[in-house]
Amino acid sequence: MERDFIIDEVPELAQELLSQFDLIPVWLFYGEMGSGKTTLIKALADALQIEDDVSSPTYGIVHEYQCVRGSIYHLDLFRLQNAKELEILQLDEIFESACFTWIEWPQIALPLIPKPYLQLYLSHASESSRKIRILTTC
Repeated sequence: MERDFIIDEVPELAQELLSQFDLIPVWLFYGEMGSGKTTLIKALADALQIEDDVSSPTYGIVHEYQCVRGSIYHLDLFRLQNAKELEILQLDEIFESACFTWIEWPQIALPLIPKPYLQLYLSHASESSRKIRILTTC
């Protein structure tokens, strides 16, 4: 699936994604800086009625949020230099206990990510719009 969307449509896009892919527990977010990864994650959190302040965990690497369905983990792996640094995150425990795990910059962790997962590729279409391409991996 591929489509363009304007920034104002992000809440509707989040609702649509959750209704179509709510059974896929791991979502991988790709895209350059400013492409809308964190903005979309904030909209997903709003749609799930998460009351915590949702922000990119660039420096903390992992944020945990609670919703009625359970724990949601939001990871930002941008700053990791190698796969060895992933060990401290205890990804297995995160994947086992989360109802959702949202990972920005997931490339370094791909060999450790269990299937099925959803891949969301975001890019700039224009100043006020973005393009999203969605793939499922079973």
